[in-house]
Amino acid sequence: MQDQISFEPNEHDVKVTREGWHYWVRAVKSGQPLKSDVFKGGDLFDEVLNFMFGSLHQRWLDGRETWKVGILAYRDSGWGGRFKVLHKELLAPGLQPDDRIAQLVNDVEAGRFHPSRS
Repeated sequence: MQDQISFEPNEHDVKVTREGWHYWVRAVKSGQPLKSDVFKGGDLFDEVLNFMFGSLHQRWLDGRETWKVGILAYRDSGWGGRFKVLHKELLAPGLQPDDRIAQLVNDVEAGRFHPSRS
């Protein structure tokens, strides 16, 4: 089954499946949402925004030195589902997200994060 995710996974996204839940441990540049890519969509309005502002927005994000990391959880109930943000934090400027992502993946795998406990 394909996840109904509203973002394009990147090199800083790790998926963990546990107890029927799909977790995404993500890292995005500060200023970008964890749950979706604002300039990625599918309808005409999103495509127009992407055409007009997408490259400008990407250049602005590329210049940012601060990363935001977080944990999203998703369970497809058969009627669809939605992501729940379980955790998010802002890293210190200049700090790369890889080590923190690895720690959060370990925490998810150990059961320290669960949607019913957040």
